[in-house]
Amino acid sequence: MNLLVPFLGLLALTQALSPFENSSWPITHHDSWNSDASPHPGPRVKSSLHAKRTLLLPRDLHPFTIADPISLVTSHSDTIIWASSISSVVALSRKSDGSLVLEAAHYRALNFEFHGAYSLAHRNGLYYTTSDVSIQAYSYDPVHKTIMVEHNFTLTDLRDGEHLIGLSALATSSAELVYCTSYGVVGVIEASLSKDSKPVSLQLPGLNEAAMPEKLVSNSFAVDDDCGIYVVTSVAVNKAAYTESDQSLKLAWSTSYSDGQDPWLMGRLGPGSGSSPTLMAASSDQINKPGYVIITDGRVSPMSILAFDAESGALSASAAVDFGDPEGLGSAVTSEQSVVVADRRAMVVNNYVVDQVGIFCGKIFPSLPVNDVLVHSCPMMFGKHAFGIQQFELVDDNDGVLWSVTWSNGDVSCTSSIPGLSTKIPMSVFCLGRRGRTFTLESVDWDTGKSLWYKALGCSLAWNSQYAGTEIGTHDDVIMGTLTGVLRVSSSNGETPEDWTDTDDPRWVALQNIQEGADAGNIPVNVGHRAAREVLNI
Repeated sequence: MNLLVPFLGLLALTQALSPFENSSWPITHHDSWNSDASPHPGPRVKSSLHAKRTLLLPRDLHPFTIADPISLVTSHSDTIIWASSISSVVALSRKSDGSLVLEAAHYRALNFEFHGAYSLAHRNGLYYTTSDVSIQAYSYDPVHKTIMVEHNFTLTDLRDGEHLIGLSALATSSAELVYCTSYGVVGVIEASLSKDSKPVSLQLPGLNEAAMPEKLVSNSFAVDDDCGIYVVTSVAVNKAAYTESDQSLKLAWSTSYSDGQDPWLMGRLGPGSGSSPTLMAASSDQINKPGYVIITDGRVSPMSILAFDAESGALSASAAVDFGDPEGLGSAVTSEQSVVVADRRAMVVNNYVVDQVGIFCGKIFPSLPVNDVLVHSCPMMFGKHAFGIQQFELVDDNDGVLWSVTWSNGDVSCTSSIPGLSTKIPMSVFCLGRRGRTFTLESVDWDTGKSLWYKALGCSLAWNSQYAGTEIGTHDDVIMGTLTGVLRVSSSNGETPEDWTDTDDPRWVALQNIQEGADAGNIPVNVGHRAAREVLNI
């Protein structure tokens, strides 16, 4: 292996982080290129692992309030870790031994459409996240242990039912914020979020082609170092270009990959591609300039990994994702996670659970007063999972580039978690998995695809990351949001590892028992429906 390549890749990530705090993980996908890659090692030795999970939100809240991936981003010097959920913004402190302590929580209106998954720690020292129709900025007062709302800017020109999806920032002198909505509107706004702020916005194409225009965008976007903004809709991959000098926002290109009629599969957050786009450098000597935009197309038979030219938008390479078993595991696949990229290699995970919906998610849960996003995410929420991860390499050939499979592993599941990659040699990738009924932290060798180890966590749904990212921390650890709080798995420096957890929320235990009983045929639909309503007090 060329040891210079990971080093050069890290230089690119440093450049891409310029709008953000100087921290280990300042935005949901680590950087604006959405690499999900960190130079920190993460936990390395299974024999000395320590797992700790803590409940963040009080039990007097509605349980669906905490049925949410609690995304984590870190502030300057990693002293404060911010978390956002459907109902709250939370500040945790990182102690010298790496442990996390809840310092403060700020509760806001429930928002089931958008949960603050795409948030960021800005270089101005503020934490930015969103509600369904507003962008909010927060600070933390360590003296009074209080979260302060510094700004709350409401977008007044949204359609009925339109809500915010993604949030990032630009590498400009002012580090303006960038947002995207469910209807495919991209906007740029000053980070001050003053009442006189006037966003510059652009409607992306595809509304007329999409079967569900209200779900045109269901994941976040990538931003390059020259203010190129890459957004994937259910119809096309798009690049918008922002010019700081005249504050203009224009469409650079739009390339269709779908006719917009793809079904919204169970386990997915929307139709079309399930991945936020990831940028890949053109070559090791052009590390700050993206050469390709990488996505999966969200199809089923087969699903493909696609590479688009970042300059022209042309489709450069396409390959079927089959996890090394095209007639078996690979016969029906899809993905709801962004592609993990390092150098010219890219890793895809399998999230196909359509064949595992079961009676509870198929009949009981949809009859409850929940929205369509919760209905479609129900299988993931209740622990359904698919196996399969596969790595590809984009290689040069006489006609341009093509995908080459480097390895496949059909024995590892990443449930619904976003994998995180450590670029520290030897490179390894982490994700939240499941083996049988037991949730696990999985570690896989990036170069070979071999499973290095897994850490058994527990069977409770409270271990479930529910679409959240597997983030590599600064203390030989991994941290991630879960349905009810934060999970930290760390090396214990040779000490005897002790697993500790808060008592599970009894309502989630009851719901899990109802789901498992209904799916096994032991609880009739009408009985399960009534029991679920009683648990939820509805």
